[in-house]
Amino acid sequence: MKLFVMFGNDLVEPLRMNCILKRCIILPVLLVVTSAGASVRNQPTTDNTLIQALRLSREGYPAAAMHNIRAVMQNSIPGDPAGYASLGVILLQCGRFNKAHQAFSYCLKTDPQFMPAVLGQAICEMAFDNTKSALELLSQINTSQSQQPSVQAVSACISWDAHKYNLPTLSPTSSIVMTMDALLDQKENKADLADSLFKQALQKMSGADYIEGHHLLYTFQSDNPFAGADRVPGSEASVPMDTAGHALSGTVVLSLHDNIKDAACAAFDIDGQSEEITSEKPFECVWNSKEVQNGLHQLKVQFYSSSGLLLYSRIKNIRVMNSSRDASSQLMNQLYDNMQPYPDKAVICESLAQDSRRAGNTKDALGWMLDTAALNPSSRNHAELENYGGIDAAYPAMWGGTKAKKEVALTFDDGPVPGVTGPLLRTLQRLGVKGTFFVIGWHVAAHPKLTREIIADGMEICNHTYTHPNLARLKDKAIEKEILQNQAVIYQTTGKLAQFLRPPGGDWNLRTENIVRHWGLTPCMWTVDAYPAEVVGTMDAVRTVLDQVRPGAIILMHNGKLATIQALPSIVNALKQRGYSFVTVKQLMSTLHQLGDGIKQPKNFSYTEH
Repeated sequence: MKLFVMFGNDLVEPLRMNCILKRCIILPVLLVVTSAGASVRNQPTTDNTLIQALRLSREGYPAAAMHNIRAVMQNSIPGDPAGYASLGVILLQCGRFNKAHQAFSYCLKTDPQFMPAVLGQAICEMAFDNTKSALELLSQINTSQSQQPSVQAVSACISWDAHKYNLPTLSPTSSIVMTMDALLDQKENKADLADSLFKQALQKMSGADYIEGHHLLYTFQSDNPFAGADRVPGSEASVPMDTAGHALSGTVVLSLHDNIKDAACAAFDIDGQSEEITSEKPFECVWNSKEVQNGLHQLKVQFYSSSGLLLYSRIKNIRVMNSSRDASSQLMNQLYDNMQPYPDKAVICESLAQDSRRAGNTKDALGWMLDTAALNPSSRNHAELENYGGIDAAYPAMWGGTKAKKEVALTFDDGPVPGVTGPLLRTLQRLGVKGTFFVIGWHVAAHPKLTREIIADGMEICNHTYTHPNLARLKDKAIEKEILQNQAVIYQTTGKLAQFLRPPGGDWNLRTENIVRHWGLTPCMWTVDAYPAEVVGTMDAVRTVLDQVRPGAIILMHNGKLATIQALPSIVNALKQRGYSFVTVKQLMSTLHQLGDGIKQPKNFSYTEH
């Protein structure tokens, strides 16, 4: 009895127990063959593209990485295990565990021995609180790959989750082991030892203490042990379904349903090359699919009469996927590397905040709590930050001070900038006036010494977000991170808490204002916008400010324009002659609260609604 597997309208018979020899006859006609029309996988090129996509994800561009992987899968092999595994790994890093599990399932359906997908499913099962299933999956990983650091780290996480705290296989210099040891020391009231380990763990991880790396996070929480550092829209997290049908593997027997009367022989061509010509019925072809690359191949079957007349021709695309296909070692290592779990920095920073507070070091405690909130701006961390003194009373958006007093605030956006901030500070000092600097967080991180000079010169420093995005277009959590990451780096660098925030570009809406005020910052807008004139030249900047200034004005200028520095002496001297004094935004608001009658939002300004 023959066993056949249905493949579309074809029947595919697995290799029989008895050996089938190829049968050939010589035909009096020339067979016309066609070149293959289906795509064949170029494994080195595809593997390199997958590697690049995985690296792209580690650099913080998961949406672009997933787009590239889906493009590879569409243009290569439907159901390629390496493609599905790569997609699953990136979804893990984004915290999309249901989608990741789906991708790994497709991968293992094609190749049950693709070990990175087994590890990926173990992580998903643990995220679903199925520790037993996770352990069973880990036990399936073969010995040669069980020594991968990511496999061992996941095993340690499962052990920690089960309260066994048994970490014999992991390096003691691993950031996740250091964090686990530190948490155990903290439970035993060994604060000094715990804090030393916490700080060493932070040093081993990339990025600033208040910014999470783009990798899988272990949270040390049993109900939610893993989290993704990145987020992508739901539409971008889709997993393409494997719709190509059953794949062939190993040695198979190709046959057709078609019962061709008067057929004396059949010719089988694969990808335009003659594979077999047989006159023995039923017309079959024994084919070793391992002799070709995984992918789609074109099968062409032609039936001839005894006189050599072509009776019937049939073309069919067949799919090959042999599980023995080995991904490049570089791709395998990259897959494992991307699944390496790292300790959640928020857990470490909060622990350091607690220990600092218990030790009476309130300054460090506030710094660590700011880092914690920047990493995870949850309602719980908001309450904790408030308890640590990191959230001040915030007021509605400020457009200017009181009209009852001739004072103005000079404000400068976008710094600090080497070669510009220094001359700007020296100019303000020479003129004897104070300014308010709305700084960008990553500029502060890149130029800490220059930032400290702003404070040393008696200027006020305020928040202009961390990366200067359009806040009105961001999700709530992204807005919170932009605000809090800048608060954290300003505090780390200067020991000061920013009290005001200015939205980049003035892009603003009521939702954004509520979020900013929720975290203790007062939105600061402006009365006079000198930017259009600054980009033209010095005299235009001078004329714009002097023409529009009025008591209580907030003057918006920029820390990056040579014209601004050149215009300042003329602006300051002219306003002094008119009886104006120069104050910081904080001083301007203090006077406003005393005297009232403040400058209101201009009628021609409309909120940006997105």
